[in-house]
Amino acid sequence: MKWLKRTAALMTAAATLLLAGCAAGGSGRLPETSIPDYTVPANVLGEASDLVPDVQVDKYHVPESEGMDFIKELHLGWNLGNTFDASDAGHLSAEQEMDYEKVWCGEITKIENIAAIKAAGFKSIRIPVSWHNPVDEEFKISRAWMTRVKEVVDWCLDMDLYVIVNTHHDNDEAYYYPDSAHMESSKKYLTAVWSQIADVFKDY
Repeated sequence: MKWLKRTAALMTAAATLLLAGCAAGGSGRLPETSIPDYTVPANVLGEASDLVPDVQVDKYHVPESEGMDFIKELHLGWNLGNTFDASDAGHLSAEQEMDYEKVWCGEITKIENIAAIKAAGFKSIRIPVSWHNPVDEEFKISRAWMTRVKEVVDWCLDMDLYVIVNTHHDNDEAYYYPDSAHMESSKKYLTAVWSQIADVFKDY
C-alpha cells in the first residue's frame, strides 16, 4: 500500500482504459514543478465551531477488496471547485486561456491554499478540470494549461495528499455528450484527452 501515497493521481474509469494510449500530440515532457516556500496562517482552522465536525454514522458492511482498502485511505476530502473546472466564459479569448482558473472565483490556487487544506485535516483533494477550454481542433491540450494542472497536483502530492483529477463540464455536443448520436465523437474526445492526461501522470 505504500506506493499509493505517491502515485495517487486518481483518474476515472476512462483513464484506466486509456493508460496504454499515446498522447494526442505533444512537445516533450512538461517541466518539473518547483515547490515554493509557504506558510500556513496560525488561524487557518478558525474557531472551534468552524472545524470539520466529528460525525459518527452507522457502518455498512462492504466486502473487503484492494479497491475498498484504497477508498478507506482517502478519508475526508476537499473539492477544489470553481477553479480549473470553470468553463464557457465567452469573453475570454484563446490567448487568455489561463484566466479560466479564476474566472468563477476571482483567484488562482496558491500553494498556501493547499497547505491550509492539509493543515485542516483533509487527506485527499479532488481537482475537477474542464479540459475543453484549452484544446485545439484535434483536442490537443494546451501545454501551459497542462503544466499548470500538474503544478497544483505536485503541490498536493508534496504534502502527502491523495489527488483525484477528472473531466468536468466537458459534456457538450462538441466534446462528449451522453447520447447515442454522439457516441463516436465522444469517444474521440475522451480518448484524446485522457491519453494526454495519462501520459503526463504515468510515472506518478
